[in-house]
Amino acid sequence: MAFLSLAAVLSAVLITLAPAGRLARMRLAQASRGQASSDARGSRLRSGLVAMQIGACALFLVGASGLVDEASRLANPLPNISYERVSVVRIDPMVRGRIATRLASAGAVQEIAYTSKPPGMGGALPTARMTASTTNIVENAGYTWVSPEFFTLFDIQTVRGRRFTSAEAAAGAPVVLVSQATASALWPRLDPIGQTLDLGVGADGRSDRRLPRGRVRVIGVTEDVGNGALTDARVDATCIYFPADERNNPELTMLVRTSIDDVDALKSAVTTAVKELAPETSFTVTRMLSLLGLAVWIFQAFSVTASLLGVVALLFAYSGTHAVVSFMVAQRTREFGVRMALGASVSHIVRGMLIETSRIAAVGLAGGLAVAAGLIRLLSGANPIVPAFGPRPFVVGVAVVLVATAVAALLPLRDAARIDPAQALRSE
Repeated sequence: MAFLSLAAVLSAVLITLAPAGRLARMRLAQASRGQASSDARGSRLRSGLVAMQIGACALFLVGASGLVDEASRLANPLPNISYERVSVVRIDPMVRGRIATRLASAGAVQEIAYTSKPPGMGGALPTARMTASTTNIVENAGYTWVSPEFFTLFDIQTVRGRRFTSAEAAAGAPVVLVSQATASALWPRLDPIGQTLDLGVGADGRSDRRLPRGRVRVIGVTEDVGNGALTDARVDATCIYFPADERNNPELTMLVRTSIDDVDALKSAVTTAVKELAPETSFTVTRMLSLLGLAVWIFQAFSVTASLLGVVALLFAYSGTHAVVSFMVAQRTREFGVRMALGASVSHIVRGMLIETSRIAAVGLAGGLAVAAGLIRLLSGANPIVPAFGPRPFVVGVAVVLVATAVAALLPLRDAARIDPAQALRSE
């Protein structure tokens, strides 16, 4: 509060210095005739301040529009995945198997599964270069490890072939399931069942030690779902499922689906099992709905904040443009009267003022859009959860600012169109 108060006082003082300085330089003869100073630096200062207001308005409006679009897109963050009653249980892998066996008999538990990356968490799927048999198509495909129960837990349908068995998962058999999009990309118009994939290095040029060596055989095709980053909010372009068993892979995450929408019942069941089997072990139980909802809420909060700032900036840009154009019209009333007396039309004078105002708006827009593009690129590169905006937010920001500045300029220009040349010439 002290900082804001000091900033407000300093801003008010600085704002008064420029006009006060111009008044100190004003000549007595000009003041007696009601003329303002003809100092061009004052005009540049006014134009620069208005350009800054317009640039700030464009910056906030672009951010608000992009974040609103992102929040709307995240309304369904995991397409085709039923995650509402699924919780993430994090516990020591040394006792996880025994806890899972005890939970399987609990009335509140419907299904237990394991995965290397829960959908929507931990960023995008890792990718590796894979070569398809028959077609020899090479694709950097996304992949993940899942237990056989993963598909039932999230209600992911197998549209062709079969799922891998518990025995195949325990043995690390060289079999995989692929999504429909992956099958279409690697084997267009061909049956993917029975085809093989040659596994290569990852997208970063390094080989994932967890991937099986050699070839793997496709035994099933699943429907397209969204396993990747939360900010994608769309089905995976490619996804290959490798079989996994929690006894052989301590890095897997445990997922539990409850029969009813009651996370407290699951917490109670886990607490009871831990007290009986490993009382010194700590654990956490978190609903996926809560985790994903928190991320969506963050985007919504930022979009609301950016929208409010955009509205405030728009009001400042509108008032600044209106004030400057009004001042210019009042300052140049005699000039307009002379030009109209010499034959200049009202439309010609108004068009000239609009061009001058448009130049100020163009400078502000260019600066605001450049800053917005730079910030978005910087933030999206530094943090994967920050989306890279498309062209739509920039188009919306430019359109709103141009309309607002045009309306703000036209209102005082309407007074310029009503100037009486004879009265304007007699004003001095």
